[in-house]
Amino acid sequence: MARWTRAIAWLPADARRILDDGAAFGFTTRRVERAQQRRGAEPGRNRFVVGLEPDAAYVARARRDSRGLPIVRGGAAALPFRDGAFDVVLLLDVLEHLPSEAPALAEVWRVLAPHGTLILSVPYRGPLAGADSLNLYAALRERLPRLLPLDATEQGHPCHRHYTIAQLRTHFGSHFRIDRVARTGLGLAEPINLLLLLLCRGLLRSDAAYRVLRWVYFTAYLLEDTLPAGRWGYHLMVRARKL
Repeated sequence: MARWTRAIAWLPADARRILDDGAAFGFTTRRVERAQQRRGAEPGRNRFVVGLEPDAAYVARARRDSRGLPIVRGGAAALPFRDGAFDVVLLLDVLEHLPSEAPALAEVWRVLAPHGTLILSVPYRGPLAGADSLNLYAALRERLPRLLPLDATEQGHPCHRHYTIAQLRTHFGSHFRIDRVARTGLGLAEPINLLLLLLCRGLLRSDAAYRVLRWVYFTAYLLEDTLPAGRWGYHLMVRARKL
């Protein structure tokens, strides 16, 4: 079961208002909307799926591909929605990129209805965390800055943070309670991505080439995420309830 299918399977049966926070190009947003339609829930004022994404290029692509689904440009630390607007917030592969966890989690808590659901995925801080391709590339860049020029789209926050379940509980504090956990994958896609980074950003000096070729990494990433792995997992997903 891949990331988005697991998130859909974990949706509460009565979930009607769903936010995909950090939607990128709308891949998960569209699949959640289709799942809601299969459940027989017709879209309307009280049943909707919304995608939120800070990157203008991703927003444009998501709007083009999502056939009328609302895709809003905005950041996780200042959500442009009223208090209690959603039954569910998806925060998939987002938290590890942010400068700080607290503002984003506070905003999720704010826009969730009472007893609402947060479904969150992050890299797992387990035995395989050292395989993270972006972190390895960042370390190589520090040693070889002329050979591996910085990708401007990652300036300031070029690395992923990895988390244990205990660390997520600490970040959640008294605001969320975890009720479901999955640890999956073995990081098998990470060597592929590291090779692509070295080839495209190092040898070819072309981020455009990386953006074209990284679908190979994304495909491997999603496929290996289907493997249950327990404490050896590379990915961590939790479901938590708003308290």
